[in-house]
Amino acid sequence: MQRDTAKILQLCAFPFRVTEEILLNNRAIGKFYTLDSSNIMKYASLMFFEKQFEESLLTSINPIETLKLHGDFREKHKTCCYEFFYLIKDMNAENQMRSFSITRIDSVYKVTMNWIEY
Repeated sequence: MQRDTAKILQLCAFPFRVTEEILLNNRAIGKFYTLDSSNIMKYASLMFFEKQFEESLLTSINPIETLKLHGDFREKHKTCCYEFFYLIKDMNAENQMRSFSITRIDSVYKVTMNWIEY
């Protein structure tokens, strides 16, 4: 799989939100960090080039069919996004569900968040 960091920057919307579990590889549930375009590349290998994530994309017949529609109607500005879920094994060999949020911004879809669901 090609590892083009310039394309990663184009696909992401900033500020980009990511859970602490992904950045620090621990189970501190609930805390989000906000990354800008200059520091997202520091963590790109943990999010976009993670081996199990790449394998889930490659083994999926049609990754678009795995997208789940998700709406957030509690906020003042209603949002609608797609979630791409995938499983990885954590340090304890337990399954961990991760997700990327893909949101339509000015008629273009952008990756906005990477998080873990327990």
